Amino acid sequence: MKLRQNIIVILIALCLPAPTLAAVDWSVDKTIETKTAIKNMATSFDGKTFFILTKAGELVMYDDNGIIQGNMKVAPGMDKIFLSGFQKAGVPEQLIVVNSTTGQMQQLSFSVVAKIDITGSPFLGNPEAPVALVVFSDFQ
Repeated sequence: MKLRQNIIVILIALCLPAPTLAAVDWSVDKTIETKTAIKNMATSFDGKTFFILTKAGELVMYDDNGIIQGNMKVAPGMDKIFLSGFQKAGVPEQLIVVNSTTGQMQQLSFSVVAKIDITGSPFLGNPEAPVALVVFSDFQ
């Protein structure tokens, strides 16, 4: 009877999952050097844009190559940044900056503006007229 109990205990012990030790392989994929000290940051949902809230009270937008795409001043004391929206569902991205001490919040909408060189291209109308490109995709 004692031998039978010992065999059952051994079988149960063999069937229990044993902890495994795993290693993590780390690598630095990209380094972006900012011009000022960072207070907080957020990344776009596609990972191609970085929004840096600086200690100088400025919001700086970098592309994934580390090139500044734009910047703007925010209200004094803003210390946190959040990104909301979901483009695939038709909800545009919006930035929210927060002053965690006073509870003030600012919601910032943005759009990326690209300059297109039209030097030497034929055109009709005012050459200084603004142009908006709208991309419709994911038709079903």
